[in-house]
Formats: sequence, structure tokens, C-alpha cells
Amino acid sequence: MSRSGISSTYVSSSVTLIQPYLAAYMDFSGSAVRLWTGTYSQSFNDDFGNGTYIGVGTLGTISTVTEATEVAAKGMDLTLSGIPTEYVSLALSNNYRGREVAVYLILYNTGMTAYEQVTLFRGRMDQMTIQESKDLSSIVIKCENRLIDLNRQKDIRYTDEAQQIISPGDKGLEFVSSMADKSIYWGTSAPGSSANTGGGENGEGGDGTNIGGS
Repeated sequence: MSRSGISSTYVSSSVTLIQPYLAAYMDFSGSAVRLWTGTYSQSFNDDFGNGTYIGVGTLGTISTVTEATEVAAKGMDLTLSGIPTEYVSLALSNNYRGREVAVYLILYNTGMTAYEQVTLFRGRMDQMTIQESKDLSSIVIKCENRLIDLNRQKDIRYTDEAQQIISPGDKGLEFVSSMADKSIYWGTSAPGSSANTGGGENGEGGDGTNIGGS
């Protein structure tokens, strides 16, 4: 978590009361879902533009945001409870895995007239778990930190075919495949070439090397 986004106003004694809230942005198949722990709808500027965050009050919870001194991918869980069972199918029918998710800390002043916003977490949604009861259900979304990509094997290869997908028409890797089995003779000619026979008249007087000979 970066603390640079909190101005000195919010860490000084001039603000007698700070009211903290949490907000979550989730991208479902290109349709953004914005929720926050307030009790009414409010517009915020986030990393993806300006949008209206729907207040869910105490129905939404976020797991502990962990920090580490080493470079490590720390994930987190987002939970939305009290959902009518008929809406669960809507969550399951939308594409969500691998899509953007972000969590923000919203700090309001005493009169709720100004706020500061800090990004607590940004990553991708990984797995959704539905916990159903008779009338209401809960949805738990496990989220991965973007640093998890450092542990994944890359599918892109240094081949002409892969380069054409990234940059069509680029010929920088055109001869890579032919170079894989290419034999390069440094300081001598290839075996069996005319430059390597080097013989004199009637095959006499040659030493078999004749580097650079004709």
C-alpha cells in the first residue's frame, strides 16, 4: 500500500475525525461493478475513470491487506453477503477470471465534504465461490496480485510466427528457425568444400587445409 496518496491534511491534527471506507472495482466481461462500504451511491475517480460506487454498507467485507518487505504476490478475498439467490446465476454467467480488480481506501473528513483516496490493492479476479443458504447467498472472490505474473511461464517464443502476432510485417526474427541447425566454420571452410581440397597439379603438393583458397 502506498501512503503517498494521503495528503498532510489527513495525517495532521487539523482533521479531528477521519471516517474510513473501502471501495472495490471489479470488471465483469467489460461491465464494471463498483461497490463501497457506504450506505448510498457516490461517484469516485479510480484508476479506470470516473464511476458511481453503489453503497453496500456492512454487506461487503474485504480480507486483510498484507504487506511484505520482499517482492511477493499477496492476494486478498472480496465478500459480498446478503445476495438474493435468484441473482447468483447472474454472477456465474459473467466472465470474470483474469479481469481487473482494485480496492481503494476512502478517507472522509468530519463533515463528509472532502476525501482522500488511496489504492490498497490492484490485481485480477481468480476464483469465485458461492455460499448459498435458504434465502440469501454470499459470493467470495479470490483475487491475485499483479506480481503473480512473475511466476508464470511466458507463452511467447522468439520465433518469426510469434513476432508476427505481436508486430505483423517485422522481419527481425525471420531467420531464427534456420539458424537453429546452422553450422558456422570460423577461420576455415566447410568440410568437403572446394576451398578445403587445396591439392596441387594431379593431386600432389596439397596439405588438405588451404584456408581461403580457391
